Order: sequence, then C-alpha cells, then structure tokens
Amino acid sequence: MIIRILNYVEYIILFGPFILPFISLDWLQSGDTICIYKNLTGHECFGCGTTRSIVAISQLEFSKAFAFNRLVVIILPLLFIVWIKRWNEFAKKMTYRINSKWNFPKPNFHK
Repeated sequence: MIIRILNYVEYIILFGPFILPFISLDWLQSGDTICIYKNLTGHECFGCGTTRSIVAISQLEFSKAFAFNRLVVIILPLLFIVWIKRWNEFAKKMTYRINSKWNFPKPNFHK
C-alpha cells in the first residue's frame, strides 16, 4: 500500500510541472496563506511567494516571478536539476522493468 502511494507521489513530481502553466495566478493570490511565519508575525518569510513565482515563470512572466520572490533565480535551477535527476531515475527504472518483463538479451560488447 505504501509503495503504491509512493509511486503516485513520484508521478505527481514528474508530471506536475506540466500543469503549472494552467494554474491562475489570480487564484493563487486570492487565497489565504498557509505560512505559519506570516500568520504569526504578519511579515513574509523567505519562502513566501515561491509557488506564485514558479507558476509565473511557467507562464513566461519573469517580472512577476521576480516580484513574488527574488530567490527564484536560485530555487528554480535547483528544482530543475532535481527534476531532471528524477526523470533519469524513472527512465532507468522503466527500462529495467521493460527489459526484465520481455527478457531482452543484454548486448555483449566484449567479443
């Protein structure tokens, strides 16, 4: 059961960024914040605006993204690297599953 849930989480991580351009920035701005720091102090923390910023970049609105959170120039490349690594691991796992299911012979390059 837990492994099945983790597989669903993996699919959300891999395919979730393709949904970002379709999320409305107005909808994200209209809701209340879940940031504990902002709710307690009334000031924004370093992470406030990160989600809005990433959604704005996915919609190619770079000035809005920078206005939401200036740390996006550091956070987004790191997230992109992690996302590419996850895609690489996923591709290796799926290749192994296909090869083991169909029993493809492994190439022998040492002749």
